[in-house]
Amino acid sequence: MEVKAVMCAETLSEVVNRLSAAGYKDVFRAEGEGLRSVASDCTHAPESLSIDEMVRFEGITDPDDEAIVFALRSEVHGTKGTYVTSYGPQMSALDAEMVRRLNAR
Repeated sequence: MEVKAVMCAETLSEVVNRLSAAGYKDVFRAEGEGLRSVASDCTHAPESLSIDEMVRFEGITDPDDEAIVFALRSEVHGTKGTYVTSYGPQMSALDAEMVRRLNAR
């Protein structure tokens, strides 16, 4: 499957709602060991997840408004969910590491 990376006119909440309606119901959070699934309380190595879509949001006047949404899928666990984080200079070191590892595939 080709990863769709877009910058669009949708709002962050519209993207998350659209992805949730498409089956990406779980939520992933960055933790020291990887991305934790909120629904299953299971931690996944970012490299083990497939990125189905990425959507970036750029702050028109404020770099603090930058964000990124990942639609992620675990083939092993059958989990589909979203991972949302700030993007750019405001991104935490932990989130930056998770994004780097996601994109390293």
